[in-house]
Amino acid sequence: MLDKNGIQSNVTCLVEFRRAANARRNGLLLIEATTINDLVAIAALIAKGADVNVQDGFGRTSLHRAALNGSQDACGLIIGSGKCNPTIHDHFDKYASDLVNWRENYKLWRKLINFEVKQAKKMGVKLLVDENIKLDFD
Repeated sequence: MLDKNGIQSNVTCLVEFRRAANARRNGLLLIEATTINDLVAIAALIAKGADVNVQDGFGRTSLHRAALNGSQDACGLIIGSGKCNPTIHDHFDKYASDLVNWRENYKLWRKLINFEVKQAKKMGVKLLVDENIKLDFD
């Protein structure tokens, strides 16, 4: 809330800081829950407002971890949060879809690629794809 001079009060700043800190802490817990594929904890943390785009020490988000595990259910929960940014790459320049062994889990790989393409289009990111190639990312 702004005071009469247009300055945000200290209390409001503190509340916002705590809210952001809780979202980050819950986001890190979400990464841990995703690492062990605890679907109940994943759903609960997302419901509590965990930041699904928080990155760990390797730059990986909860979506990266779910992709590494090959967990379609965990990926579905994270994507379903509506807040997931699939265009985040880790410190090794890998997107979540890059971490899925697509030969072993083609269905999950395709789901993540579709999601990345749709989100990139929404964000106005120009895709580096040959115009003559027919893609069925619907």
